[in-house]
Amino acid sequence: DPIGATAAIQGLQGAFPVAFDIEVECQQVQSIALARSGERALVIPFWWGERGSTWGLEAEAQVWEALQDLFTTTPMIAQNALYDLAYLSRYGVQCQTLWMATMVAFHLLSPELPKALEFMTSLYTDQPYYKGDRLTQDEEVFWRYNGLDAMVTWECAMAIHKEMLE
Repeated sequence: DPIGATAAIQGLQGAFPVAFDIEVECQQVQSIALARSGERALVIPFWWGERGSTWGLEAEAQVWEALQDLFTTTPMIAQNALYDLAYLSRYGVQCQTLWMATMVAFHLLSPELPKALEFMTSLYTDQPYYKGDRLTQDEEVFWRYNGLDAMVTWECAMAIHKEMLE
């Protein structure tokens, strides 16, 4: 429901950082997940396999517009920010409030260690391994995977920020 998605996105706006993660298939954004904690995420699916688009063009445009508002008013966190932001720009979303790129921030703290989210998740969170779910054909498992990526990115960002302040 694009109205519900738009309202949920608007509910995330504010001064508190929001982590995001996109999933891409066939050079298109398949979904975006947004998390303001390590316990809950909003996952917005745009399309899935043979079923195709989740909404019509006009409804989807409303969701992208709400995302643009979020990305210009709220501190944002991403793991692979350059990749995600390049794709989002294709949909008219320009991030003006990137608060942290966790891959870069972690590299500044520990240049000798891997920068993959999987590795950082093992250091900074209690989340069991889930990265294998990326290849699932089960739609619900896939959306859960996207949400988990956003949640652990948020958790990692908070831990990295704390280390940077120490």
